[in-house]
Amino acid sequence: IGWPVTIRFTPEESDELSLIRTDLEAFVEQMEAQMIIGEVDIESGFDALAKGCEARNLKRYLEILQKAYDRYTAAK
Repeated sequence: IGWPVTIRFTPEESDELSLIRTDLEAFVEQMEAQMIIGEVDIESGFDALAKGCEARNLKRYLEILQKAYDRYTAAK
């Protein structure tokens, strides 16, 4: 089971999601690469990864997804 493909976002939500996702994905990819090549220790790096995601508006990102999902389920 995945994310329902019929969920719709408002134009404002889409814009905000796009901005946050771009920043989050770039950060996560950078951290993954640093962990893979050994520049960042996986154990201690996980905390930095979590804090970095929080600093890049992960909470807001999830709020937008939840709001859209709630609209989707209410319409059923």
